[in-house]
Amino acid sequence: MTKHLPQILAIDGRLHAETFIAANGAIAGFAAQQTLLAQKPNLSIETLSESSAQDGLFIVRSPRGDRYLYGDPLKTMVFCKERTPTLITARLWEWAVQGAIDAGLDKSEIPDTLTMWENVNHSIQDDLDGMPSVPKKHWPHLAPAQLLKQLWPIAKQLLVGKGSGAKAPPGIVVVEPRWWPTITRAATSAAIREVKTVLHPRMALLIAMETAIFTLKVDPTKF
Repeated sequence: MTKHLPQILAIDGRLHAETFIAANGAIAGFAAQQTLLAQKPNLSIETLSESSAQDGLFIVRSPRGDRYLYGDPLKTMVFCKERTPTLITARLWEWAVQGAIDAGLDKSEIPDTLTMWENVNHSIQDDLDGMPSVPKKHWPHLAPAQLLKQLWPIAKQLLVGKGSGAKAPPGIVVVEPRWWPTITRAATSAAIREVKTVLHPRMALLIAMETAIFTLKVDPTKF
C-alpha cells in the first residue's frame, strides 16, 4: 500500500506528507469498518436509524444531514481492549503508536485516545469533514472523505483483486476482509516512520488516527 499511494498522491513529483498520512489513515479506518460490517451480515446500513441500535451500532446525523455510524463496536476495531496487546490483538492505534515511537516520539507525547475520538465527533458536528485537530497549515490537501472516495477503489483492488472490474495487479495476493485491518494498519505505521524527517511523529500520529476514526464512522453506502 505504501508503495502505491505516493505515486498516486504526488503533485509535480512531490509528496505532501500530511496528505500521505491522512490517506493511509482514511483507508485503514474504512477497512476496519468494512471488516466489522462483514462480520454482521444481517445488519442493514440503509435501515439503521438514530432511534434504535442494531448490534451496538446506530446513526448520528451531522448538521448537513449526513449519516455517520456510532457505537462501541467501532472502537474495538481501532483500539485494543487488552492491557498488554500482542502482535495479533493490537489494533490500528497500537500499530500507529509504535510507528510514531520508532520515528522518535517520546512516550510522554502520545495523544489521549478519548480526546482524539471527541475531536472527530466535534469535526462532524462542526461540518469540518473530518479534518484533524492540527494547525490548518498541517491539514491534508483533501478532506478525509475526498481521499477515501479517490483511493478506496484502488486500495480495494490491491486487497481483493477487483476494483472497478479490474483484475488484481501481478504479485497481489487476494485476502479476505478479516485481514484488511492487519494490512492497512501496518501500512499506516510504516507511513508514519517514512515521513519522520518532514513531519513530527506526534503530528503524523494525530492525523492518521483522527482521519481513521472519521472514515470508520462514514456512511459506507457513499463509497
